Amino acid sequence: TNIETEFVTCLTTDEVVSIWGPDGATSWDQVNPEFPAEELQVFAPGVDSGTYDFFNETILEPSEVESPRQDFNASEDDNVISQGVQGTPGAWGFFGFAYFQESADGALTAVEYDAGEGCVSPSIESAQDGSYGLTRPLFIYVKNEALARPEVADYVTFYVENVGDLIESVGYIPATEDEIAEAQTALEEAIGG
Repeated sequence: TNIETEFVTCLTTDEVVSIWGPDGATSWDQVNPEFPAEELQVFAPGVDSGTYDFFNETILEPSEVESPRQDFNASEDDNVISQGVQGTPGAWGFFGFAYFQESADGALTAVEYDAGEGCVSPSIESAQDGSYGLTRPLFIYVKNEALARPEVADYVTFYVENVGDLIESVGYIPATEDEIAEAQTALEEAIGG
């Protein structure tokens, strides 16, 4: 949220649905009656974004809500979303953690999320251990037949061996050592089999 929206420290799934659902709240008291009646503006990725799809699948689908609100400030550029939230009192938005970290100069507040088991702050640790319910995993998919080609096998091997360091360099959250070991085992089996 915008740094001035100090009253929002944690949101439940129902509260996020009230913001992001088709009849999205336009003031904070519509989200939670304990919040003040301040204007709420939403900044989020556009419909072509994987983050947009993930958020809808994670928040709306389990709540059996078919579509998100349409009256939000959309951008395919997470920096634009971040700047919109920073510059708009009462604003709420969602975007990749890397862009939040880039804006970690105190201009934004990361809101905790309660998926039903208590409020959890977004962090590297809560993403890796799965306790933060809005963590979006990233995958690569390779056909087993393609791995028979040496250049594909070499590329995927390089990727798996280096993804932890490379992904951190762009601000993304690295896979755990166990996840990388599991990927290496699966890759070795696919190449060998």
